[in-house]
Amino acid sequence: MRSLTALCLILLTGVQLAQEVRFGISVSGNYTTSSKVYPNPYSSDLSLRNGFYPLDDFYNPATELFWKISDNLELGFSLEYMRVTADNRFVTVFDGLVTRSLRVTDGFELYPIELNLYYKLPFSMPDWGFYIYGGASIYPGNFVREMGDAELRTVEQQSGYGIQVGVGGDYNAYKDILITYGMKFRDPQVLIKSQYKNEDFTYNNKKYKAGQPEFDSKINVDGVVFMMGVRYNFRINL
Repeated sequence: MRSLTALCLILLTGVQLAQEVRFGISVSGNYTTSSKVYPNPYSSDLSLRNGFYPLDDFYNPATELFWKISDNLELGFSLEYMRVTADNRFVTVFDGLVTRSLRVTDGFELYPIELNLYYKLPFSMPDWGFYIYGGASIYPGNFVREMGDAELRTVEQQSGYGIQVGVGGDYNAYKDILITYGMKFRDPQVLIKSQYKNEDFTYNNKKYKAGQPEFDSKINVDGVVFMMGVRYNFRINL
């Protein structure tokens, strides 16, 4: 009997010491207004070094895990995937002993990873939440080129980190399901050195050789990001 009483006391103490931790997870669709690719970031010619082609108005998916620290503060850890290309680029290659320009599709892939701190504004309401936030991020990625069966690999990446600030809100649609929306500002610059896996390639059933086996590029995602998604809140007892 004493053993049973002791066991009950231990279980009750454990329940009392148990802590409820609140989390949330969201998926969203993001729209970015603009980005730039600089094909010659290290050129000694200023006009070539500052020359770029725009890659604007694109969408990408994102997901974020939230940890509610207090009633007004949350930590967010987000992952995104971006792939943006343009098909109006031309690249110089070797056709035997002569050079030719081939039309290719160029662009980039980025995998933004962000850590944010959210503050819930005092004028939020029970069903409507309003937030400001900021944080730090890294941007691993690759330069993309579609040119026949030629393949690229990234041999070096520099920079690729930054900060972001934003505003957002949510609407409690049903129990722990929320509709989320917001916008954020960021300006990362990613320097990438790419290399052809094989200098010889086939384009439209004809053999060519890469004119520049290794090259540099700079990616700058400088547009405003608009977001809309769905979030699910849940609790874990620790």
